[in-house]
Amino acid sequence: MSSDIGKIGILLTIFILTLISIKASDFSVVQGINPGSICPGTTSLFTDAITNTGTSEMQFTITNTGSSSGFTTTVPPGFILGPGKSRTIYTYVTPRTTTKIGKYTLDLNIASGSDTETISHAVDINDCSSFEIKAVNALKEVCPTEVEKFDFELKNTGEFTETFDFNVEGQAAPWATLSEKSVTLSRKESKTIFVYITTSSDSLGSYDFSLMAEARSSKKVQSAKSSIKVNPCFDYSLSTKKDFLSLCEKSLEILPIDITNKGSIDNTYNLELSGPEWASLENNKIVVGKGETKSANIIVNPDYGIQGDFNLEFKATTDKGKVESSNKFSVNVKKCHSVDLKLEKNRDRICNSLSSSYNVLVKNTGDFKKEFKFELDGPVWSSFEKSKIELESGEERQLSLTINPGFDVAPSDYDIKIKASALDTSKVSSEDTLTITTISREDCYKPNIGINNKEISVYYDSAATVPIVIENKGNQEATYDISVSGTATNFVHLNPAIITVKPNMAEVLYLYIAPTTETTDGEYSATIAVRLKDSTILASDNLIIKVSKSKVPTEIIQPEQPQTKKSLWQRIKEFFSGKPVDVEQSPVTEVPTENITELPSENVTELPNITETIVEENKTETPTFPETTGQVPTEVTGPVPESRNIDFDKGNKQIVNQEKNQDVGFKLNNEDHSAKVTDISADGITIVIRSEPQYSNLKIGESKDFDTNNDGVNDLRVTLVGIENGKAKLVYENLLAEPSTAENPVQEVTNETSNLSETSGASTIPETQATSPSFFSLYKSYIIGGIIILILLILIIKYRKPIKEFFEEEVEEEMPQKKEPPKEIKKEPVKETKEIKKEEPKKEAKEEKKPASKKKKEVSEEEYY
Repeated sequence: MSSDIGKIGILLTIFILTLISIKASDFSVVQGINPGSICPGTTSLFTDAITNTGTSEMQFTITNTGSSSGFTTTVPPGFILGPGKSRTIYTYVTPRTTTKIGKYTLDLNIASGSDTETISHAVDINDCSSFEIKAVNALKEVCPTEVEKFDFELKNTGEFTETFDFNVEGQAAPWATLSEKSVTLSRKESKTIFVYITTSSDSLGSYDFSLMAEARSSKKVQSAKSSIKVNPCFDYSLSTKKDFLSLCEKSLEILPIDITNKGSIDNTYNLELSGPEWASLENNKIVVGKGETKSANIIVNPDYGIQGDFNLEFKATTDKGKVESSNKFSVNVKKCHSVDLKLEKNRDRICNSLSSSYNVLVKNTGDFKKEFKFELDGPVWSSFEKSKIELESGEERQLSLTINPGFDVAPSDYDIKIKASALDTSKVSSEDTLTITTISREDCYKPNIGINNKEISVYYDSAATVPIVIENKGNQEATYDISVSGTATNFVHLNPAIITVKPNMAEVLYLYIAPTTETTDGEYSATIAVRLKDSTILASDNLIIKVSKSKVPTEIIQPEQPQTKKSLWQRIKEFFSGKPVDVEQSPVTEVPTENITELPSENVTELPNITETIVEENKTETPTFPETTGQVPTEVTGPVPESRNIDFDKGNKQIVNQEKNQDVGFKLNNEDHSAKVTDISADGITIVIRSEPQYSNLKIGESKDFDTNNDGVNDLRVTLVGIENGKAKLVYENLLAEPSTAENPVQEVTNETSNLSETSGASTIPETQATSPSFFSLYKSYIIGGIIILILLILIIKYRKPIKEFFEEEVEEEMPQKKEPPKEIKKEPVKETKEIKKEEPKKEAKEEKKPASKKKKEVSEEEYY
């Protein structure tokens, strides 16, 4: 017993080790429900699901095998799934109408790396469309011209509702009429179809025909056959010597028709004629004896002006038996009296005070010589060359129509009609019309100005071009004078100033924009005006130009001479102490201009000189960045490898000069992602963000937010700053980072400087600024401000009147002061900055650090963009 237990334990151990040694697949599949049997020519759908149960991204490939793979399609054939993601695959099964009935197999092979799973489906194709048709009457006998009805029974033996189409084939098919051409029957439903056979008067003998039924969905066809026998009862025939007649207008011809009675009795024939009214029968009824032949006459007499081919149909019907027979004739009536008048144009445009002539072609298209007169119906400023003309048969003459609208003619459409009429009894005529559109002189040369981008931003040390399209909307070639006016005329140029443009054509000029270093920031307007020489402006359009600071080193603008003035704080101290307070003027140290270096164009974050002016007295603008994160974008520089990585731990924003098809890797939420620029154009790019591919088009200056992990929260922002040398300058921003506090300007400057130093390789902030501030230094401004407000409230209550007089005096002193224009551009060295800090009182130095940091943020946003 114990030995058996030991053997069982050994076997269990081996089984468990075997299970452990088998590597489980990193994905799972869920097979969908089989939709059941399928009919040929229809489509059925199988749905299955795949889930990535692994911890990494997997790429899947789907292939179809099995006996049904020839008419199955699975989508998508391949895809990528992230960890824990699922994807539904759809397999469409569409057997052809020619596919044999039976059972088929479908295997879906799902492969990811070395792992493979197979989903098997059974495809059952059934014959879903079948029907039966049979003739109720196999044979019937009739007399000529009689109508006989044949019955056919149709039954739908299929599984679905089906629509059937009918047609008749065989010898008697020309005489057949169907009761209905199509019918729809439900499953197992049946219906009787009627075929009516009307025999002709000369159709003697036996004739077969079949009723064909075709199912629309399956295209199956079945037929049923019947026969009809026509016995001779009232036979006769119609004959004529000619079936075609040609004659001139206003002439008379007679067409005889012979009627032969082949029946066994005498019969009366009723005659009818179908055709134009100028053709008629001599008699409407004729009696013909057995075996006898008689003639019926058709009279043809077309009037003037009738021309062309006409059809006549003669019909005879017997009184006994109602046998009908017919014969057709073709009649050609020639226009032997005719004239043709044609204008070379039917519509034209002409400027007032200009003259134009148009050719008028007149031809005698008749068979006889004729004299024609002309009539002109139009405005007084139109005239025709002739009033009468004589033409031989076939002769033609070219005449002239002159149009000369006056300067004061109202612009509009005018119809001018010319008519030629024969002076003989035929009175044949022909006419044509010309529509003239008169245009004022201004509209004849009307220009149109096209400016695609009417707002453009440029840096004051850069240049830009804007295409200007000048289009001639008139119908005359024009020479235009082009001028530019507005507040931007000092730095814009447009050449050439005179252009010649053909009608409905355009010329492209280029407005060159180049603000100088003396151009101040702001909006400027440029008005493009187009005129004819020595005339008023015919068209104009405006362009807004926004000039902003370019990416150059920060410069200190030194006033010509600072004024000595007592501050508000000094006046408060003087008011309460009763003693005058001396005003110390801050020393100004000139900086050699040779130390100013130009920024590299390839790296917008290399700003080593910005922080040198932050600790100065508020003498110059310092940059600030567009977001409140307190981080400076760190640019990845150097040679461009096949792929590159950026680290958001070094900064919430990163600038990358990215080439086309170059991968940039980064990490968000401890997940690896990448970005690739798939296309670069002159003004934008196409970018794809992966793991889950997300495509987007960006224009210059445009931003786009992405949700990289599909959790419903955007965590990445990409901004296209510009395109330089075929590379896209992109800013990648981590939207999940905690924003920096704005209460500690010194720490914020230090942080920004450290990020700058990582890029430029040099630090410009003294080490004393890198230490963490104490609680008092961090909140000193709030504490001092609260004490001052409390003191001021107490003093205001006690000294209301003296304080009111004090502030009125202060306002009067400040009103006439004006801001002096800047004269010198200088840069302060770091050493002098330190000396200034030592000379100023500690309290005032600390109070000025915070606004300096704020100002740094404002300038940095402009510099950065």
